[in-house]
Amino acid sequence: MRTIRNAFTLIELLVVIAIIAILAAILFPVFAQAREKARQTSCSSNLKQLGLATLMYVQDYDETYPLYQYADCQGWTCYQYWFGLRTDTGWDKTRGLLYPYMRNHQIQKCPSFSAVPRFGDGNGYGYNWGYLGSDYYLTFSWPPMNPASEAALSAPADKVMFADAGFVNVPWYGGGGEIVETPGIDPPSQWWGNPTVDFRHLDNGKIVDASTFTVTHKGLANFAYADGHVKALRQGAVTDAMFTRN
Repeated sequence: MRTIRNAFTLIELLVVIAIIAILAAILFPVFAQAREKARQTSCSSNLKQLGLATLMYVQDYDETYPLYQYADCQGWTCYQYWFGLRTDTGWDKTRGLLYPYMRNHQIQKCPSFSAVPRFGDGNGYGYNWGYLGSDYYLTFSWPPMNPASEAALSAPADKVMFADAGFVNVPWYGGGGEIVETPGIDPPSQWWGNPTVDFRHLDNGKIVDASTFTVTHKGLANFAYADGHVKALRQGAVTDAMFTRN
């Protein structure tokens, strides 16, 4: 009589395990990328809301963009927050100029933001402070004053308001290479090799080259423009013209 075998052989089990391992190696990165893509979409929605809040502010205040006003700290206390020496309370976002148009802290936080907070809770977004929020890069005078008007922008659809923000705490200045929060973003000519825009979506890898004092980001960053639309770009696609007034 024929004997009926009801169990797998060792070879069959090893083959099944090998197939499962191969499939996992293929699918897990795909799942991770899909999850990050969802976060990027959520981040894009947040920036869209920030842009709309800014446009409502502009309509209410003589077509003038919000002043770069973020902190309520003064003197040594402000210094401590700025350099991360204290993060007990941070800056009070309810005192921000856009808060009456948002009434929601969640849209100020990027879901992919994982940097070291400098002002209490972190947020992940930065304002074009030197051209829109003030005329600092036109006058190089401190404190930042004289925000731009709508008439100062020849092509609002090409000018950046907000973007994913953060900079690498570079080793050549004694840092550990971690990303640190910043509320302001700068044009590429002012990055000095270390972008203040954090291109963290899809690939948050950074190439930190201490020999050339440069940081190269591998991923994408979301940008909110002065006409309200949002777009994702890579580091090499960002130009000074996107930040300037004219």
